[in-house]
Amino acid sequence: MAGLMDLVQQFTQAHSDADPGDVQQAASDHLQSVDPQQFQQSVQDGVQNVPDHQVGGIAGTLMGLLKEVGHDPNTVAQNAGLGTPAPQEMNKGDLGNLLGYVQQYAPAVLGKALSSHPEIAQALGGPALQGILGKLGAGL
Repeated sequence: MAGLMDLVQQFTQAHSDADPGDVQQAASDHLQSVDPQQFQQSVQDGVQNVPDHQVGGIAGTLMGLLKEVGHDPNTVAQNAGLGTPAPQEMNKGDLGNLLGYVQQYAPAVLGKALSSHPEIAQALGGPALQGILGKLGAGL
C-alpha cells in the first residue's frame, strides 16, 4: 500500500480534477460500505499525522456540518465519547472519535467535508483514503 502522504497527494490531485459532487459521492459511498472498526483503526492512525494546529479546524468543520443536518453538538460529544463539544478544545483522540461517529451516523457529512476541505483527507488514514480514491477513480 502507498504511504499516507502519497495517498493524500493522490487525493488532492483527484480532488482538483473532479467535480465536488463526485468527491462527495465517492466518499459517502465508501464510508457507508466500510466496517466501522476498520475505519476507526485507519482514522486512529491518520489523525496522528494531523498537525496539532489543524485539529480544531477539522473538528469545527465536521461539527458545523453535523449541526446543519440536525445533530446537536452536546449529543454528538456524548455519543462519540468526546472530551468536549467545543472543536477548538478537541485533541487528536477526540478527532478520531468524531470521525468514527460521522462515518457511522452521517457519512454524507464527511463526504461533503472532503469535497470542500481536502486537507481532511490526511486524518482518515491510508486504508480509508485508499477506498475513497478507488471509488473516486471508478466514478471518473
